[in-house]
Amino acid sequence: MNSLAPLKGMMRFWFFDVGSASFLGVALMALVMIVVAPLLAPDKINDFSIMLSMMQVSSATAVAWQLMRLDATEWANLVPDYRKNLLVQSGFIMLISSCLAMAIAQFWQIEHYLTEFLLATLLGLGFISVTRKRPATFHMSFVLFISLPFLPNLASHLQQYNGLLAVVLMTASILLYRQLSAATWHADARSVYQNGLEMGWFWLPNLGSGKLLNRLESFLHPLSYFVGPLLVMALLVLPVMTIVGAAIAAAMGSQMPVLFLFSQFICVLCAMVHWCRIQRWRGVETLYLLPGFDGKQGMIELFIRGQNRLIGIIVALMAVTAAIVAAFNSDITLLMWLHLVITTFVGSALLLGLGCLSHRVLHISLAMAVVVVYSAYLSYSMSQMSAEQHFSPWIFIDVALVLPACLTLWIGKKKLWSGDLL
Repeated sequence: MNSLAPLKGMMRFWFFDVGSASFLGVALMALVMIVVAPLLAPDKINDFSIMLSMMQVSSATAVAWQLMRLDATEWANLVPDYRKNLLVQSGFIMLISSCLAMAIAQFWQIEHYLTEFLLATLLGLGFISVTRKRPATFHMSFVLFISLPFLPNLASHLQQYNGLLAVVLMTASILLYRQLSAATWHADARSVYQNGLEMGWFWLPNLGSGKLLNRLESFLHPLSYFVGPLLVMALLVLPVMTIVGAAIAAAMGSQMPVLFLFSQFICVLCAMVHWCRIQRWRGVETLYLLPGFDGKQGMIELFIRGQNRLIGIIVALMAVTAAIVAAFNSDITLLMWLHLVITTFVGSALLLGLGCLSHRVLHISLAMAVVVVYSAYLSYSMSQMSAEQHFSPWIFIDVALVLPACLTLWIGKKKLWSGDLL
C-alpha cells in the first residue's frame, strides 16, 4: 500500500489543474481517436501514427507544465514529499503514455512506428529539459504540435538508427532525472505560470497588430472573456500555419493532413471556450457586474451572439484556408471542400451548444467525445470521398447533420448559466 502513496491525490492534482488537464485532455482525445479511427478506415492505419505521437507530446507538455508550477511554488520544499510525489507522478504519466502508444501500435500493426515513437519521446523529454533551464521557452509549446506531421517522414529516413536513438533516449532520460532531482525555484517560472493562466494555457506569437486583436476581441466579447487572448490569436495564426504546412508538404512531395489537423484544433478551441468558462466559474459574477449588460438575460444574449459570430468566423476561415490548400493539393476537390466547410460548422456548433449545457468539468469532458466522433467521421468520409469522382452521398449526410447542430445551439442558449446566477 505504501508503494502507491506517491500516487495519492494524482487525479485531483493533474486533472483539476486547468493547464495540465488541457494537455492531458488532448492526449486522451488522441488515444480514443487512435483506438476508434482504424475501425472506420482500416486501409489508413499507418496514417494514424501521428495520434500516438500527439499523445506522447501532449503528456510531456503536461509534465512540463506541472514542473513549471512546482518551480513557481515558493513553499514546495516545505511540504513533506510534495516534490518527490510530483516527480513520481510525472514519471508514471510518461510511462503509461509510452506503454499505451507501443501497445496500440503493435495491436494495429502500424509500420515502423518504433522510430517515430523514439523521436516523439525525445522531443517531449527535450522540451521538459529546456523548460527547466529556461522557463520562458514553455511559450513555444505550440512548436511541438506543429512538428508532429513531419515526424513520420523523418522517421522513414532514420529507421536503421533505432538502436542509436534508443541509446540517446535512455541517456536523455537519465540526464533529465538528475536534472529534476535538484530542488530549484525560478522567478521566471512563476511569471510564465501566471501568464499561462491568463493566456488560456497555450501561447501563440504576438502578431504585432494590437488594433486587429482588440477589434476581434471586441467583436467576440463576452465569449472571449474567459479564454483570454488565446481565442483571437489562434483564429489568426492557425490558418497561416495550415497553409505554410501545406506548402512545405507540397515542396517535400509528401501527404500531410493539414486540413484534418486544422479542423481538430478548431474543435478543441471551441471546447476550450466553455472549459475555461467552467473552470473560471467565479469570473461569471465579475462578468455580470461589468457595464453593458441588460441583466442576466442580456448577458446570455450577448454571449450567444459572440458564439454565433465565432462559428461564422470559423466556417469562413475553413472555406478560405481549404481553398488555398487546394492549390497545393489536387486531391482537394470541390465536393471535399464543401464537405470540410459543412462538417466544420456542424462540429463547432455541436461543441459550443453542448458547452452551454455543461455546468461541470465532467460535462465538458464528456462533450469532448464529439471531437473524437467528429475526427473519426471526417477521416473516414474524406478517405471515401477521395475514391469518388462526381457524386458523393456524404454531402447529404453533412446537410442532415446541420439540423441537430442548430438544435443543440438553441437548447444550449436556453440552458446557459441556468441556476448559476440569481
